[in-house]
Amino acid sequence: LGSLKSLVALPFAKPGQMSKGALSILIPEREHGRVDELFAGWPELMRSERAPRHAFFGQLSAAVTHSTGHRLAHIRCSTVVVTGEEDILIPPRNSRFLAAGIPRARLWRLPGVGHAIPTLDREVVARAVDAVAEDA
Repeated sequence: LGSLKSLVALPFAKPGQMSKGALSILIPEREHGRVDELFAGWPELMRSERAPRHAFFGQLSAAVTHSTGHRLAHIRCSTVVVTGEEDILIPPRNSRFLAAGIPRARLWRLPGVGHAIPTLDREVVARAVDAVAEDA
């Protein structure tokens, strides 16, 4: 119950106000001392890109209840699946399942990274886009 409470509070917290439980969902414990650096832009982003609460809870519900695994084999575009090896919110086994189900998908496992992948690897999205573009 504590982890769920921490998760629900995440989008509404400032970096200095995140609980240890909330931080553990996003980043490995060894990175907790860098929270102010890693999440420096978070408060401004939350103000400027404020998502309605129902959107956050809808996303949370979909992550828990929605499955399209049976349709993965129909994906025909180049795909890179990225996972943090220390992600406790969406465990890496989920990413392995996705990559195995998508034809020709590549799985990138990032060591030492939790759920907040771009927080610890700021270039990962650009590298993934480049990798997909090379296949075109």
